[in-house]
Amino acid sequence: MSTSSANIGWRLQVFTGFFTPLQVIAVGLRFYSRWLVVGQSHPLEDALVVVSLISQLILGGVGVASVTYAGVGQHLGYLEEHEPEKVLNWGKYLLVLATLYFVDVNIPKLAVLALYRRLFPQRVARITVYTIAGILIAGSIANTIVSLAACKPFEANYNPTLPGAKCIDKESFFVWTSVPNIATDVVMLALPLPIVWSLHNTKRIKIALTFTFLVGSLGLVASILRFHTFFVTNSFTDGTYDAVELIIWTVAEPGIYLISACLLTYRPLLERVGRSRLFGSFRTSVKSSNPSGYGTGQRNGAADGGAVPLRNVKKMGHGFTELDEDDDASSGNVHILRASSERHVPSSQGQGAGGITVTTEIQNSWGAK
Repeated sequence: MSTSSANIGWRLQVFTGFFTPLQVIAVGLRFYSRWLVVGQSHPLEDALVVVSLISQLILGGVGVASVTYAGVGQHLGYLEEHEPEKVLNWGKYLLVLATLYFVDVNIPKLAVLALYRRLFPQRVARITVYTIAGILIAGSIANTIVSLAACKPFEANYNPTLPGAKCIDKESFFVWTSVPNIATDVVMLALPLPIVWSLHNTKRIKIALTFTFLVGSLGLVASILRFHTFFVTNSFTDGTYDAVELIIWTVAEPGIYLISACLLTYRPLLERVGRSRLFGSFRTSVKSSNPSGYGTGQRNGAADGGAVPLRNVKKMGHGFTELDEDDDASSGNVHILRASSERHVPSSQGQGAGGITVTTEIQNSWGAK
């Protein structure tokens, strides 16, 4: 074990200083995007996102504090010789970090599942969503209990040199608890794809939808990298030094899930800047004498210059439309988008004081297979 005075704790501090504001901005944009669409209320998803952000702020704060008070970034051999009190502190910080991780990692995934439940009413999809949610909740509870009860007496969790201490194989526990996370991530990644590719629409739209839902599983990459890190570092031999990379991935994994859960709701925001073409939503320019809004379900000012954003007939929230296998099954069409505007055409001279109101309605339907 090295006794060098090298200290790489700054890497964790720099990462946290960059990644924490990124999460706050992502959540802020999520709620701003929600504000753009009038009449939306999804308290469960909002609560999960807020709780996840708070948990991430705490987790990141504990990680940064561990650099100062637990010697994270320095070699364990050096600390044992020069700052032995930090070795004991490291055991305490490790216990707190592990417990927070087991709780925090699944909260944003539950937010994504809550969104999927609204978007996909098909029976198989809902059963899958509820099953994954049950596994995630049970996993968080079980892992937290095992983490806290891993040693007897309890003090041995952070002081394994205590006489008579008995502990489970913590290294194996921390490593292999990542496997269920990876497995559920893969299922969540695959869940929307059969539904998307069964839609009777262009390949371009299907690819766009696929890419959008892939965003919701970006945390899978972080989960795999965290799992891999256990095998390429001496995490339980030179724990304080190698903890830098492990803590970075421990903070990054649930944080990426949180950002992904927010990205899935940005369509109204992207529409406002005129760039969204996802979910079959297009913009059309229709000359109108009403410059302040067109009844599109968005707040005034969301439209620009006479462009009428097409809106969903069956609005599900966050700019998404429910993909229902049963809707309009008898007619063979699933009505996805509609926009309308009105303009008043004055009557010609000599034809009275009345006029004609012209209504322009645009509807885009996806034919169901």
